[in-house]
Amino acid sequence: MATFQNSSTEWLVPCDSEIGNESCPRRPNLRRTACKQLSLVLIVCWWFLGTIGVSYTYAQYRITRAKHLCGQLLYSPAQDVIEYQLQTFTQGFGDGVTEYWGAPSEEMDQRWAELWHFSVGEAITRDEAQRLSNTTSTLGPRHPGLYWIKLDVFHQLHCLNALRMSVWPEYYSDPYYAAILEKDHLAHCIDSIRQSIMCHSDITPLVLQWDDNLQKSRHRANLPHSCRNFDKIREWAVKRAIAQMTYDGDWTDPELQVDGMKIQEP
Repeated sequence: MATFQNSSTEWLVPCDSEIGNESCPRRPNLRRTACKQLSLVLIVCWWFLGTIGVSYTYAQYRITRAKHLCGQLLYSPAQDVIEYQLQTFTQGFGDGVTEYWGAPSEEMDQRWAELWHFSVGEAITRDEAQRLSNTTSTLGPRHPGLYWIKLDVFHQLHCLNALRMSVWPEYYSDPYYAAILEKDHLAHCIDSIRQSIMCHSDITPLVLQWDDNLQKSRHRANLPHSCRNFDKIREWAVKRAIAQMTYDGDWTDPELQVDGMKIQEP
């Protein structure tokens, strides 16, 4: 029987310690090495995923806490543009007044109108409408897939403007203003503003300081407050402004399902 002694063919000789072939070189245990490497990779992956999980959980905690502190518990399509800033209030007397203070005029009416009277509402998508706490109507067949809302801040500004106008009834004596200045409407506005003020409950501390000129202590109201950026919210609303709309048709979407009174998730 021929034997293979050529070094180039030595690999053909079976190498098995069980058959006593002591001349075979010892091979490393590839399976054991691969298992060690795989275990190391898995450990690193688990550590990485664990770090991400802890970071995500902490981030969600901070988001939830921020929402509770900021008060936006229910979904609003405009919630992503909420931005807080410091804004110093004025005293509202003497030199400490703003451009919205004072007797009525065409210019004054225009300033107030620019705050809120730029649309009859804001348009939102069906996806946004489904996340609301309450159902709302569509904009009708001319605007498929769009739904009507009005951010309450603009309703409150409308009411405040009506109360401003009621201070000068002689200037707003035209019948055009009759519905706005009707007593039931003004009573509605007063209570609506009351609810809004109590809802948001500004906790900025007013202070008492000595006034050398008056030789007595005075309340100070011209202080910095933590405020939502109104310009950002108004800009969001202007981009979605509905120029005109008729309220005669019933454009309810019977298939629209909303979250109901569901607390906003982080």
